[in-house]
Amino acid sequence: MSNKSEPIRKIYIEPTSLCNLSCRMCSRNAWFEEESGHMSRETFEQVLSAVKDNPTVETIFFGGIAEPFSHPDLLPMLREAKRTGRRVELITNGATLKREIIAELFGMKLDMLWVSLDGADSTTYEGIRTDSDYTKVTDQLLQFSLA
Repeated sequence: MSNKSEPIRKIYIEPTSLCNLSCRMCSRNAWFEEESGHMSRETFEQVLSAVKDNPTVETIFFGGIAEPFSHPDLLPMLREAKRTGRRVELITNGATLKREIIAELFGMKLDMLWVSLDGADSTTYEGIRTDSDYTKVTDQLLQFSLA
């Protein structure tokens, strides 16, 4: 039996624990007394430094339980991650994707964008994401075909 661990191939970065939505099924609803906030610049730089020092890391994934775009420095963080030469992926609820942000993501050559839509029609979606607008989000996603 070997104690050797597998090499780290993918790093998950959760830049914030804040979200712009209040979804019915979200586990954040159970965080009654938990403090929310953003990852500090110093912590991000330490994580990125560790990634740069580890040649087995292939992918840097931004996401988690909150909305990454709630962090005011997300775009610079993504750009810095791209400069490592690793694959960079991001998951978002899509509510804040505007043409300018979409252009930035294309410009930096983001490798993968995941958009979480909890419903295939406005009734289902808005029943789960009580403070979002299905039409607005899907219209914003159509901007990708124009970019």
